[in-house]
Amino acid sequence: MFGLMNYINSNTDSPLYAIAFSDAAKLEKYLEEKSIELLISPTDFDISSLHDEQLAGVKRIYLTDEKSPVAAPDSDVRYIFKYVRAGLIEEQAMDMLKTVPDKVRHSICHTYAVISPIGRCGKTRLSKGICFLDEVRGGLYIGMEAFGSMEYDAQHTDVLSDVFYMVKNRCTEFIEYVQGHIVQEGSIAYIPSVSSIHDMCQINSDDLFWMIEKLVEWGRYTTIVCDIDASVLQDLSCLEAFDDIYMPVLKDEISVHKKKIFYELLRAYELDKLAERIKEVELPDVDYAHSLMIRTIERSLLTEG
Repeated sequence: MFGLMNYINSNTDSPLYAIAFSDAAKLEKYLEEKSIELLISPTDFDISSLHDEQLAGVKRIYLTDEKSPVAAPDSDVRYIFKYVRAGLIEEQAMDMLKTVPDKVRHSICHTYAVISPIGRCGKTRLSKGICFLDEVRGGLYIGMEAFGSMEYDAQHTDVLSDVFYMVKNRCTEFIEYVQGHIVQEGSIAYIPSVSSIHDMCQINSDDLFWMIEKLVEWGRYTTIVCDIDASVLQDLSCLEAFDDIYMPVLKDEISVHKKKIFYELLRAYELDKLAERIKEVELPDVDYAHSLMIRTIERSLLTEG
């Protein structure tokens, strides 16, 4: 079981995160505060001590001694020969959970989250710089900051609040609204940060996945960058909606400590794979369109993708 856990968690293209339990008591203690979607166990693993509500909706994979086990009629239960390759067990698990590896990769448009728990580190400049470098259909900057650094006239003050309201309600007019309220400055299109962070704090991972997918399907922009203030995310798994995640960093003692706490928070929420996807970058103290910034982005970031 520990070998299977390590195999699944070492596969960075897989959205699955596995935890191994040596006995039912440890599983029971874990379920007192958290939940699982799928339980993989031998057929003789005794879970009679668990409460029914703790396993409500949990799918099961039983590992058996039979090379050709009888398939279960219930789609939430499957039997697999325990000596098959680990990759096959992982594939069965993903099939049961209706998920696929590398699920956020987009073929035409590329999406970025730029996030940092460190203040004054160049997060907004990096976000703008990535948009600035898109020479195909241009970049769309979305300011998901608690206190945005850009000021616009009154007609744009609450645009992002309205955007998030439409996202929460899955409005069919979402793209039409976005199209009519984008601010264009040079080669970069903007949806400015909100005047109040209340609406932004209500956004969860399902909402952000929906919003990104709709913007990608629209096809107007080949780069979409969300400039994200870590304090506005009530659900850190929102970051999984993006193709790439970048974190500007600083080397001073306080900044290093803040970064450490942020990673600890991700792991506390069992987002270890998400933490591994974050790409740290040190930025020059120049404007986003400065040649030094452009070279930094091209050499250190965009060339990786």
